Amino acid sequence: MAMQAMTWLEGITGVDITGRSELNEYLGIRNCKHVSAEGGVPDDVRAQDQILDFMETGLQKLDLSPSEVEELLALNVQYTNTLNAVYFHNDQIHLLLDQLVENRAAYKASRTQENRLRVFNTKLDIEERLNKRYNKQSEHSKVEELMKSLISKYQLEAFVKLQQSGGAPPTPPTERPDSPAGSPAAYIKPEVVCHSPKLRRRLISKKEIKQFLMDD
Repeated sequence: MAMQAMTWLEGITGVDITGRSELNEYLGIRNCKHVSAEGGVPDDVRAQDQILDFMETGLQKLDLSPSEVEELLALNVQYTNTLNAVYFHNDQIHLLLDQLVENRAAYKASRTQENRLRVFNTKLDIEERLNKRYNKQSEHSKVEELMKSLISKYQLEAFVKLQQSGGAPPTPPTERPDSPAGSPAAYIKPEVVCHSPKLRRRLISKKEIKQFLMDD
């Protein structure tokens, strides 16, 4: 009789979670309403992203030239696209990890060459997706650092102007109390995370993935 496949998370943690409610409880899920079911970046991650927040609410408050605004808007397109790509590849990794669990269970139940090949090929697919995610994370980090540098520069200029005019200084979005200065704003761990076949949003680490790939 074939073994019932666990999710990849259960395989990593060694926790036997038989139902979705038990899985939600284990992950500490309280509320999933802020997570988008349409893919891409989760809503709660977007809400905590300081650069996206600045582009939506802070950009128009600065006295910038048209060329400066155009540069920030162009960078914001790259920033958003690479962030979406990171979470897209992350979602694919989650799906492939669950597929690997099923393929391993099938191989243990029937040790055929075909089943063994499915396990091997799934591992290759996971490695490929992991590399693609890493590349997008690297691209995103470069754009992020450039945008932070420009935003800080423009905010400093605005700060000097306000000081000279006796006004109150603006609050830099990269120095909020809930985020350490210099930390990647896009990768703040969300308080609410959903885990289901359609809502897979946690950025699983490379270490976790490598550990799971070796567990045969």
